[in-house]
Amino acid sequence: MFLMFRVIILAFFLAVGLLLQACSDSPRLDATNGQTLAESTEAVMAELDEATAERFYMALTQIHSYGAMQLLTGEKNPEQIQQEIYQQLHNKTAEEVIALAEAMQADFQ
Repeated sequence: MFLMFRVIILAFFLAVGLLLQACSDSPRLDATNGQTLAESTEAVMAELDEATAERFYMALTQIHSYGAMQLLTGEKNPEQIQQEIYQQLHNKTAEEVIALAEAMQADFQ
């Protein structure tokens, strides 16, 4: 009984989170390819205040730097790393990109 209650509560919060995300007016990155990523990055940055834009830019730089470090290990080729970065960034808001970079930094330390 308690387990079923927890599952119902979890499903409720998941549904609310998805609904809020779907209703968000924040611009999102389109990382389908390099050109769409560049264009959508400009669109996202245009909507941000100066401080958030700087944090967003630094987060993108950090995510790409982690990709470059993977290249040095030789475990993956550049195309694989590029596709992973695109997948990580696709459909993310500026705040989600900043949170991703912070999580990557915490994992790296």
